[in-house]
Amino acid sequence: METTRLALPDARALVDPLLSEFDYGSYEGLTPTEVADIRPGWNIWRDGCPDGESVEDVGTRAERFLEAYVEHSKQPVVVVTHGHFSRILAASALGLSADQGRLFASATSSVSVIGITTGSAASGFGTFRRISRSTSSARRNERRAQVARDGDLRQ
Repeated sequence: METTRLALPDARALVDPLLSEFDYGSYEGLTPTEVADIRPGWNIWRDGCPDGESVEDVGTRAERFLEAYVEHSKQPVVVVTHGHFSRILAASALGLSADQGRLFASATSSVSVIGITTGSAASGFGTFRRISRSTSSARRNERRAQVARDGDLRQ
C-alpha cells in the first residue's frame, strides 16, 4: 500500500490477495545463489517452489484477477505488485501460458504498461524505469568495477 500511496496519492486503492507475490515456500528469503546451492539447476519457471506455489498456481491467480477487474473495466486498471507476478500477469494478459512470463523483464521500481484493446491481445508491453542521475552514475560505476573484476557477466 505504501508504494501505491506514494505513486498515486489520489487513487482509490484496493488490496487483493490475487495480486500477492509468488509464494516461494521453502525458498522464501533466499537468493538465487543460495537456492542453487540447495538445488542445482533449479529454475522457478520450470520447478516452482517446494512448500510454495507452482507457476501454474500463480497463473491461475493472474487469470482470476484479469477476469475480475480488467476484462469488463471501462477505465485503465493500475496494478502495484511484484516481479514474478507482474511477468506472469503480462503473459496472461497476452493470452500466453503462465510459464511464458519468463519472456518478460521486470526491473525493481519500474513501471510496466500492458495495453489491451477490445477483442485482441495486448497491443503493447514496456517496462520503464526512472533512475536519478546520481543513482544511475553509481550503478554504472559499480557495473564497470564488476566487469573489471569479474569480466563481462552477460550471457
